[in-house]
Parts: sequence; C-alpha cells; structure tokens
Amino acid sequence: VIPSIMAFVQHWRSARSNASLLYLHTQATYRWKYAHVIGLRSMATERTTETRDVVVVGGGVIGLHTALNLKRQEPTLRVCLLDQGNGLGFGSSGSSSAVLRCLYTLKQMTHAACLGLDIHTNWQEYTQLDSPVASLKQHPVLWMVGDSQEACLEKQATLKAYGCNSLAMSAEDVTSAFPTLKIDGLEEGGNVTAEWFLCEQDAGYMEAGNALQDLYKACLNAGVEIHFNNGAKKVLGRRFEGVKTEPGTFSGAVYGITTSAKGTNEIHAGSTVLCPGPWAPDFLSHQHHLPQFGLPQWDIQPVRIQVIVKHPAQEGDGALHNIPITCDLSGGIYFRPHGKDGSVLVSTVLPEEENEVVDQPDNLDVSLVDPERKARYLQSLMNRIPSMLPRGSVSGYSAMYTMNRTDAHPLIGPHPAYTNCYLAMGFSGHGFKIAPVVGLLLSDHVCRPHTLTSPQLAQWHLPSGKSVAGDTRGDLCALFSPTRKPLGIKVGVVA
Repeated sequence: VIPSIMAFVQHWRSARSNASLLYLHTQATYRWKYAHVIGLRSMATERTTETRDVVVVGGGVIGLHTALNLKRQEPTLRVCLLDQGNGLGFGSSGSSSAVLRCLYTLKQMTHAACLGLDIHTNWQEYTQLDSPVASLKQHPVLWMVGDSQEACLEKQATLKAYGCNSLAMSAEDVTSAFPTLKIDGLEEGGNVTAEWFLCEQDAGYMEAGNALQDLYKACLNAGVEIHFNNGAKKVLGRRFEGVKTEPGTFSGAVYGITTSAKGTNEIHAGSTVLCPGPWAPDFLSHQHHLPQFGLPQWDIQPVRIQVIVKHPAQEGDGALHNIPITCDLSGGIYFRPHGKDGSVLVSTVLPEEENEVVDQPDNLDVSLVDPERKARYLQSLMNRIPSMLPRGSVSGYSAMYTMNRTDAHPLIGPHPAYTNCYLAMGFSGHGFKIAPVVGLLLSDHVCRPHTLTSPQLAQWHLPSGKSVAGDTRGDLCALFSPTRKPLGIKVGVVA
C-alpha cells in the first residue's frame, strides 16, 4: 500500500509541476517585460478583493497626469486612480492659481517648467480631446525683484537655452509697456527705482478647474479607472526578512493599499504611486506600520496659503486691464488677471507667510481669509497700481501648498526603502507648472525603470541643438530623487 501511495504522490507532484510550467510558459511574454510591475501579485492573500497592475493614490493634477501617461505608455496595464474627495479639485489642485512661468533658481527646474509650459501651450494635442475646456491664456510675467542689467541678461540667457523667450527691460521699457504699473519702491524702506526687470514673454496661466476636467476626460478616454470618495488608508508592504541591506538599498516591497470604500478592503498592485498632496504626512507617518517607510530627513507639511481677488469697482475699470502677471518681491505679493471682468488675483511670495501648517486638511475652512492679510495684500496691490479705484468688492479664500520645508523642491521617484512604490509629494507651490513632466517621469519610472531615455519627454520642446531624450530624464530624476541631499534652498513659491 505504501509504495502505491508514494507513487501517487510523486505522480501528483509531477503533474502539478508540469501544469505550473505550462502556465508560466504561456505568461512569459507578458511577464518578462513587466515583471517589475506585476511581479508582486503573488503576495496577494485571500483577503484581497481586487487587484490592479498600478494603483495611483491621489486624483489631483499630479495623479491625473501620472495615470494618463501610464496608460498611454502601456495601454494593457490596469491602472486605477483613487481619490478621497467627492470630485475634482478636493485638495490643492482646485484652488491653484495655475501661473505658468519658467524662471527658477536651479536650471533643472527651469527646464522642467519650460517643458511643462510647452505641453500646456499644446494642451489639445496633449489631452487628445476634440474640445478641451481649458487653454493657456498667454500673458507676460514681470519679475520686480530689484535686478541689475547683468542679472537680467543672465536669466534671459538661461531661459533662451531652454527655448523660452524673455526680455530684459529697463524702467522706461516697463513704464511704456505697462503704464498703469508703478515700478518704484523696490528696495525695502526706500523709494528707489530698480534699473532692470525680466519679462517672460511665453508665460501665462490656466483655470485650474477646467484643466482638471480635461485631464479627467482624457484619463477616461485612455481607459484609466477612477474612483472618488475612496481614499487610501494604509500602504501595504513587507520587509525582506533575513536579508541584510546597506543604506540606500531596498529593505522591503509595497504590494498595494487598503481603501476607505465600503466593500473593498484592499487593492493589491504590482506598483503603487503615491500622489497624496496635502495628505503626504499621513503616508509618511508611523501609522502605516512599515519600518523605514517614513522619510525623517524630509519635512513635508501642508500649509495654508491665503488668496484674495480684487474685483473692479465698475465695468471698464482700466487700471485692472492689461497688467502683467507680476512677482513683486518688495511688496511681498504676486498678482495676475482673474476671470473676464478685469479682476485681479493676489497672493503671497513671502516665505514667512508659507509656514502656517494645516493639521487637518479635510477640515480647512477654505472661505476664511485673515482681515490683516487681506488688508496687506490690497495695500501692496494698490501701491503697484495707484490708479486702481479703491471701491469694488474683495473676495478671498484659503488654499494649500504641500511644502517641502527642507529644501522647497518635490520628491519624485522610487521610495528609498521599498521597491514597487513611487512618490510624488512636497511640490511647494510648483506642482501645476511641472505636473505634465512629473506624470511623464513617473510613468517612465514604472514602465521603463532601467533606462534613461524617454520617448515621451523627447516629443516636447526641443531647444535648438539640445537633446531631451537622454540627459533631461537623468537630470530631473537626480534633482527630484527622494535620496538626494537637501538642496539648501529654503524659499517657497519663488524658489
């Protein structure tokens, strides 16, 4: 009897092995190419109610661009996007002023912003929509920062290297081009006229809500699965037990998330992309019970940003028309046209006004603006546009930046300790400008992790004599990497 039993067991093991080999053979073509995406499905347990190839957490402008480019780069991937809000723009994206300018302290950021501007300029081509509701409103950006002629010419050369047009303007040039704009008083405590100004000619702005609508439609057209009222409560991962790891090497793997929706407790996925906006601290906290998942070297916090809108006193108030988007460093504000009635949107450029941490982003009173802040903004605006009529209503609201208070630049790329997890957080007021580039980079990280070439990036804005296909992705990945050393830059929106 025993020999018979042993023979049966041996036969069963052989049959099971052959069946497994047959299954692996039939799946080989798919799995060898995307093993880094789907390889962790074997970690799924009976508790899993759903599986996807990639789950994107966060339905703001970064998450939508990322999900869209993932599907375009590999249409067979099952991409699921989750957002805890009840619709578009629940976090920071919906209240973005969506100014699209390109001048930054670091040349890599300037390059990313120029690529982003080119994509926003060609919005219909990018979204592949017949009738997008958003479009770039081209409008010059004037930098009133007390620059010398030499400094302006240097900045102009940097922008030109990346294909963006700008002008170094004298005080007389600015007065002639923008007669309603007062340009003196650029030095603190004085009434000194700066000699030179930089004007970005290709810049502009979009209506953030319209852009989100277009991205949502483009994602659906591409086959992205989108769920609102369904946030990620916890990241699921496992340590590599018994494996000694060196600093900077993976110590575990993420295999999905738990959700807040009823009926679906977990979504297991080969890759998880975290684009949580103001909720970034929740994902980096210890509540996820993943050792080394938090990033203690980075201080990322949502902060409250107050915005006002000065409406015209009467129809045809000429002072509010034909003004440039202006960064006024001495006045501590930036302002841009808003709407079609000649209104002006105003907010801060002062780092000390970007420090009010929002402990509960869900409970932020978006209608609240401090009376003192409203008065300061309005006074600074009227100092720059003296002919503006003081009458007319002033409305306002509170928005959020997700500040990287360590160096004011975002973290984009693979998690330092957990494989198959990708981060996009801490944009510090820069997110909308570079969001399309971030989506392209993240889709490359997931689908093309072992190459520095980027065919998707290469199709956008090629300055004369420059190659985007290779060096751009490498440079940007290095700048944004979560494993980089802090950049030593503390300022926020004008970094």
